[in-house]
Amino acid sequence: MYDYIVFVHLFSDSTGGVQLASKDLCDYITRKDLSVVVVHSGSKDQFYHDKGVDCLSFNTFKIFYGFYPFVGLKMFIASLRLIRQNNHAKIIIYGRHFTESIMAAALCKLLGREYIYIDTGFKTEVFNNVILNLILKILDQTILKLVFIFSTYKIFESHTSRQYVENKYNKQFSKTSVIYNGFDDNITKEYEITPKERKIVFASRLVNIKNPDLVVDAYLCLANQYPDWQFLMVGKGNCKLENIDLKTLPRNITYNNNLLPQEELHQLLAKSYIYINSSFSEGLPLALTEAGALGCLLVMSNIGNNLEIASALGLIKYTFNPNSLSEFIEKLQLAMSMYGHVNHKQIQLNSIRTFANSKRHQKYAKLFGVEFGIPMGVAYFPLI
Repeated sequence: MYDYIVFVHLFSDSTGGVQLASKDLCDYITRKDLSVVVVHSGSKDQFYHDKGVDCLSFNTFKIFYGFYPFVGLKMFIASLRLIRQNNHAKIIIYGRHFTESIMAAALCKLLGREYIYIDTGFKTEVFNNVILNLILKILDQTILKLVFIFSTYKIFESHTSRQYVENKYNKQFSKTSVIYNGFDDNITKEYEITPKERKIVFASRLVNIKNPDLVVDAYLCLANQYPDWQFLMVGKGNCKLENIDLKTLPRNITYNNNLLPQEELHQLLAKSYIYINSSFSEGLPLALTEAGALGCLLVMSNIGNNLEIASALGLIKYTFNPNSLSEFIEKLQLAMSMYGHVNHKQIQLNSIRTFANSKRHQKYAKLFGVEFGIPMGVAYFPLI
């Protein structure tokens, strides 16, 4: 019998922000002597253990470089059986824009089960194509919104995300909390963040919503002007560099079409001076909080969730309009001009105060222990 059942689109074999945030929460739950099972899409059908967390993985059809899976019959039947056999388990659904979320919400409604919904900052303006965005908007106003509406309690990863959803559905909800995504406190102890090298890093999925081509254009404009700087483009997917002969690039531009393992990325960021986020839309980006924790100067698009991070870290002046190449280059040059004059330790301290996982865990502990009436003792998360 499980204490918690968690539905998330991808989990341990992927490194996106949703996966890492959900994995951290599951790891924390197991450290409090509670049992957790995670249902997710993966590379194959299997039942396995991941550091104390039981996992049900299903090899489903996926699009967008494997980041967006679709529910299959095996996953549906296994989820139905799992929910029915664990009558007292608390159920958590991450996000409303994945088919697993829709399936899990429908099963809970059918079986009369309550569930906790954790919003991931989803917005419908994902594609460059107007028609595709319109279709997605219609789905969000009909099928996708049911995942949100049916939930007993709603958790948002930022104030921006909560405001967006409440405005979208023209309704304020009483049973909600804002709990920021958090980084692992240990990374601030494991890595020395000074001295910083002249490295600028973009590390993300290379899809349209992340706006990687803006970064490529800026790199191509600046690389020859700043030969003592290294411009790194890291991520899985597609960008303009795929259509350029890499041999013709300036030597100080590096392109790695892959997602780095977390430890390798942390080692890179600990020595890098600037970290870039150029997205058109984001939840609360875990990568930004990690980069801040590792003392990077953050140059980021001025979307709502990014501005919450920028405000907390005192970096508002380095934000830019993601539709403006000239403004992005201007802010990037401003950040570069500050080399040697930035207090990286202060950026790290500000990040710890707001986004460390210990802060996140405290809020979940109080929420799960009080709001959901879990018995005191083994099943209660003691406050840290």
